[in-house]
Amino acid sequence: MQELLENFHREHLAMQRLIDQFDREAELMRDPSLDPDYHNMLEIVRVFVGHTHKEHYKKEQQLHHVLRLSMPEVTPLLERLEANQLEQEELGSELAQLLEAACSGHLVPRPKLRALVEDFVTHLHKHIDDEESQIIDYAEQWVKGDVLSGLQAS
Repeated sequence: MQELLENFHREHLAMQRLIDQFDREAELMRDPSLDPDYHNMLEIVRVFVGHTHKEHYKKEQQLHHVLRLSMPEVTPLLERLEANQLEQEELGSELAQLLEAACSGHLVPRPKLRALVEDFVTHLHKHIDDEESQIIDYAEQWVKGDVLSGLQAS
């Protein structure tokens, strides 16, 4: 379990670097005379919607399952995180569609795109912050409790 938690933390750090890169491109959207690299932004969104969902969230679901069984008091937090993740997926899919259109030369309303980008980034930050500050703490408490009960049984 400790290895899983360390892996989560490393993945969160990698995700944070991508979010920071995405933020730098998104910042260019605030100035109408500048154009962000929509292709780069689209690739980053695809990472979050594709790879992250397929790999990271599968592991996250396993962790949530263990925590639900061993620490039922965290269930409301887990449900909120899972709802946030579903909303994040929807935002990511919508954002990918708009970015694909922009990359293809279609006219995309910049204020709508900027608002969607900001919502997506806000959700990503909140999700990672909640996992790092709460879920991983609960999981570490569970690991310590599990280790202690294993020692007491011997």
